Amino acid sequence: MLYELLRLAFTPFYALFFRFEVKGADKIPEKGSVIIASNHVSLLDPPTIGMACKRKVGFMAKAELFKNPLFGAIIRRLGAFPVKRGMSDPAAIKTALTRLKEGCVIVIFPEGTRSKDGRLKKAEPGVLAIAARSGAALVPAAVIGTEKFSLKNLFPKIKVAFADPICISADSKGREELGKQADELMKQIDILLTTYKKD
Repeated sequence: MLYELLRLAFTPFYALFFRFEVKGADKIPEKGSVIIASNHVSLLDPPTIGMACKRKVGFMAKAELFKNPLFGAIIRRLGAFPVKRGMSDPAAIKTALTRLKEGCVIVIFPEGTRSKDGRLKKAEPGVLAIAARSGAALVPAAVIGTEKFSLKNLFPKIKVAFADPICISADSKGREELGKQADELMKQIDILLTTYKKD
């Protein structure tokens, strides 16, 4: 209920102040488990991706965000779950796999952290491993414009673009193979960024 109410409240706000555009939303399967893998340049990225998706989405979010009890409780209600960065986190992986088994949509930032200069970093292999183990559709996404948000520019034009799902075989094993697929994922995100930044 809270998720739907916030989405309803922020829809006109995004349209009016951020001149919000969404490209390729139909690339997201209407049913079944989905992983949306996006670049990450701003704290605005999670709610912005949520606004761009017709389906309810959950987020793998850094554990530090849950240290504040009130804020942590709110984002949990909105579908977020914690992940410890810089290390393997079995609990986060288990939560992600459980939600995907239930047919949910989750958002993962494969770079593992925000890019301060806007440039794409290499993807961590974890997102590919989760996709392979779950059988979920892996949808590349790009958020454009949120990096311009600041006190001097409160309302930048914001876009979100999605690409066709990438097929990750359940037989995919090993860091080398997953690494190649991670590179392909980031290539697709880069294509989205290059294409829609020009618009």
